[in-house]
Amino acid sequence: MDLDAQDMAVIEQALQEGINNGVSYQSALNYSGVLNKLRQSSHQLQSAQSNDASVLQDGFRYDHDDSAT
Repeated sequence: MDLDAQDMAVIEQALQEGINNGVSYQSALNYSGVLNKLRQSSHQLQSAQSNDASVLQDGFRYDHDDSAT
C-alpha cells in the first residue's frame, strides 16, 4: 500500500483523536500502539530516503554498460 505524507497525516490525526476521545482504555492503548508503529515506519522511510539522496549526491556517476566487451 502506497501512502503519501498527507495520507499518513490524516491517519495519525484520526488515531490521535481516537486516543483523546475514546471511551475505552483498551481502545486507546490499541490506537496508541498503532500510532507508534506508524510514526516509527514513517521515520525509517524518511531516513532511508535521505540516505538514498545522499548516495546520489556523491559526485560520481556509475554507468554500467555490459555491451562494451
